[in-house]
Amino acid sequence: MRMWAPFLLGTLAGCGTAADGDSGSGTTTWTPGASPSTGPVVLKVAGWNVEGLGRPDSTEYEATRDILARLDADVVALSELDEGEGGTLEQLASELGYGWRLYPADNPFGPLRLGLLAKRGVVESTKWTSADLSGDGRANDLTRLPLEVRVEAGGRQLRVIGTHLKSGFDDADLFRRAVDAARVAQASQAGASAPVVVVGDLNAELEDGPESPDPWTRLPAGLPSSYDLGNDLAEALAAGELRNTPFAPLQAAGLTVVDATQLDGRTATRDSSDRRIDYALVTTGVAVRGEVYDSRDDDGSGIAQGSPLPDRDASSLASDHFAILVELTL
Repeated sequence: MRMWAPFLLGTLAGCGTAADGDSGSGTTTWTPGASPSTGPVVLKVAGWNVEGLGRPDSTEYEATRDILARLDADVVALSELDEGEGGTLEQLASELGYGWRLYPADNPFGPLRLGLLAKRGVVESTKWTSADLSGDGRANDLTRLPLEVRVEAGGRQLRVIGTHLKSGFDDADLFRRAVDAARVAQASQAGASAPVVVVGDLNAELEDGPESPDPWTRLPAGLPSSYDLGNDLAEALAAGELRNTPFAPLQAAGLTVVDATQLDGRTATRDSSDRRIDYALVTTGVAVRGEVYDSRDDDGSGIAQGSPLPDRDASSLASDHFAILVELTL
């Protein structure tokens, strides 16, 4: 019997580079395989639900661009990009000096999707599908496809996985969120043996713990007609091994939630609801510090040290979420 990941992984037929039709390009200025640096290598990773990029001449777009310039991350995982925003993402990448980007041509459910930006050192990228991760070619159980990029700096590598789990509070939403997280946990264990950062909108709060019912033992009502749970997770469901919280599989995969707050001490990542639903999780043992970026608090003392300082209201003009910024020492 196949056990569901993170304990045993399915066939990874689709891993590697982005699939045909996806928008991806760029150059590598770090040399893969170079001799390791004699000192620590510091990389910054940002994750942000941007709620769409907006038109290139819009206030929303300009605020998004200014904040990303301020964050000055080596790798950026964006979520809630709209269908058809590939060209806008390309322009944004060009303006900000990101030489590599990935924007998937399709998505299993709905128009929203993720995107990745990297400045340099890209070794490999992957658009993960439920069929790839489960080994079941009929599986179609990911709300949005997680995207991964592996970068190298100073002879050391880092894997960054961007995700955006299912939103909502109905049983079908909670179930799909748990499945999304289980698949991301699989992806985190399926690639090269390098430190991993998972970053994105998890649409859940760590402090809430498991929802009810816990564990899941059967499919809930209200799932889309095209939703097809992979055989591996169907077995986990029957065995009562699928928990009703997205944090359980991620933590079981060896990932730890990064302690990230705004500079004023608040933890909220969504201002309108005052909820903390956006997270970064990293491989246990990696030195890391985190920040929830709110332009209203930016006094120059945080991790965000790019220039220039954005307008005070840039965060609220750009999105209904705050960006997460983590600094890792490898």
